[in-house]
Amino acid sequence: MIKTTREFVGHKVDNRYFYDFGLCSSKGDWAQMDTGQDAPWFGQWANPFARQILSYAEGDRTLIECGTAAEFTAKLDEIAAFHRENDEWKGIDTWSVRLRERFAAAGARHLVHPSCFEMQETECAENAPETDAPLSETSAPADVAAG
Repeated sequence: MIKTTREFVGHKVDNRYFYDFGLCSSKGDWAQMDTGQDAPWFGQWANPFARQILSYAEGDRTLIECGTAAEFTAKLDEIAAFHRENDEWKGIDTWSVRLRERFAAAGARHLVHPSCFEMQETECAENAPETDAPLSETSAPADVAAG
């Protein structure tokens, strides 16, 4: 089952970099979904461990939580198709072999940016999270409630 939570966070978060360097940073299980729309006011990230997709657009935050890998991949395919038709789909930009393998295991390898498979292993033990906790179970900063 897919759960979608939408909320306005513009009074607390004024650009996507809050997520890039916070909740969705490369120190966790999130990967940026690169599109032609990316800008300070827009960004999208995916977590293949928790099967979550987070979007930030002009102060609105949408968290999609998928119950199965098939639902997760279907939602990612839907987002990629939208961007292919309306601007540009560049791919999911992963930062480690562990993350790329998880997208592949979920059936979403075709959505990972091709250059990510050419990268050398960069994952360090100190950067790997201890758990694969979803965003809805992690503690968000005091000024932004978790989805």
